[in-house]
Amino acid sequence: MFTDLVIDYLTGQINEEQLEALKNQLLTDPCSKQQFEEMREIWMTAMQTAFDRETAFRMFLARINSNKETHRPSRRHVHFTRWMRAAAAVVIGFAGGLFSLYFYNYNTVPAQPASVAQIETVVPLGSKSRITLTDGTSIWLNAGSRLCYMSDFGQTNREVYLEGEGYFDVAHNPAKTFVVKTDKIDIKALGTSFNVKAYPDEEIIETVLVEGKVSFGETILKPHERGIYTRKNATLLVQKKTGKQPAPDRREAAVSGMPDIKIVEIPVDPVIYTSWKDSLWKIERETLDDMAVKLERRYNVDIRFNDPAMGQLSVTATLKDESLEQVLRFLQLSVPIDFYIDGKTVTLQENKYLKEKYKAHYKI
Repeated sequence: MFTDLVIDYLTGQINEEQLEALKNQLLTDPCSKQQFEEMREIWMTAMQTAFDRETAFRMFLARINSNKETHRPSRRHVHFTRWMRAAAAVVIGFAGGLFSLYFYNYNTVPAQPASVAQIETVVPLGSKSRITLTDGTSIWLNAGSRLCYMSDFGQTNREVYLEGEGYFDVAHNPAKTFVVKTDKIDIKALGTSFNVKAYPDEEIIETVLVEGKVSFGETILKPHERGIYTRKNATLLVQKKTGKQPAPDRREAAVSGMPDIKIVEIPVDPVIYTSWKDSLWKIERETLDDMAVKLERRYNVDIRFNDPAMGQLSVTATLKDESLEQVLRFLQLSVPIDFYIDGKTVTLQENKYLKEKYKAHYKI
């Protein structure tokens, strides 16, 4: 996690592998660079107020936790004791590390011209948002997402950085390719409509093409095709309907250094992957585990299972854009569950009576 890497850097606990990861993120994600600079400024404040270190580090902790909740939803929390260890590092002389921080920030990461600013759109949990860029491109952002781009967008390039999920209706401009950058893979288009899902806490990055043509890493996707990149083993899979089972396309991979591309014969309905932005939300053969994650983001709640095995139940439903309770009642038509809502905590429990009585209906 980016915040943890910066913490380890500040406290002198970072190893070579982590330092390389930090460098890569600062070079590829303009929002991370901005967050890095903000943390540096707060750190300097703590240095300058060493006579009241506890107050300074409490301010630091409050700001960092605030950033985590806004930029990257997570159930993890930074513990104050870790920052007290950092305070000890300050007391024994962390000036050398601070100098290194300045040197790294201003020499490793290329500086932007003063007239160019970074623009960031953050969508909190429980919300969705739509924005229009200066070139006419429309973007729908799902809950818990973050989009970054430069204020001169469209003048020299059309690049955005996405963390989360977004649907892009790209304005046509053959002279400037539209690029959606994620932490692991880029999606490029000229004028097209597609969905990108790249939440940092999920194992895969995926894109589904509605119309037009995009490149996903080193492969080309056509309408009604889905590209899936797996972070853990750096593999690329394409789902498409070809009428036959093609051999994996290894030619581009050999040239570019990208992983082999596996092609799977599976028809893709783009509506399933893009309807999250509409009034009717279509779910098809999705596990309750995956569905719970989407509901957590959509309604800003914490969903728990009484029995973890419930997570493998299959959900197929068309849901209206209504309250959480109404949606859960609709889900009961697809899976045998009972639910209990206590504030922002939702507990799901298997209804064994319904499961047994209507097993044919539930397709269990």
